[in-house]
Amino acid sequence: MAHYKVDPDLASHFNVINVINDRMDFGKPSIEVFSKVPKEYIIDSNYSDILDCVEEIVNNPVYCILNICRFYALIRDDLTLSKYDGGKWALDNIDIGYNDIIGQAMNDYMSDTDCTYDNKRLKAFANEVICLINNVLGKRKK
Repeated sequence: MAHYKVDPDLASHFNVINVINDRMDFGKPSIEVFSKVPKEYIIDSNYSDILDCVEEIVNNPVYCILNICRFYALIRDDLTLSKYDGGKWALDNIDIGYNDIIGQAMNDYMSDTDCTYDNKRLKAFANEVICLINNVLGKRKK
């Protein structure tokens, strides 16, 4: 029996393809070529990665911070954003006292720097936003 590799992020990748981007569409718009991915598949595609960030955030803070922010934007406001734009969205839409961490992650992401973060605050941020995420997902499941 053949063994196949599985890409749990595939639904998310196809969702990103359909975001209108003048710099990427050189023929028909992507949305006319690729089917729209049902939102529940996109959520399933990303949710376990977001949960892993509770522990992984201390090892990969920029990735985790910005991914958590953009996932929250997706489930709360139905927005498909880049990591950086997810951070900008969070600064405008999440008032939980971690703007310094989000802003630093955005700066590190754009400048490819590697600043030091307070591990306790990182984990607190991850737990708090994941709690917000779970609240939204719980409301959607009712």
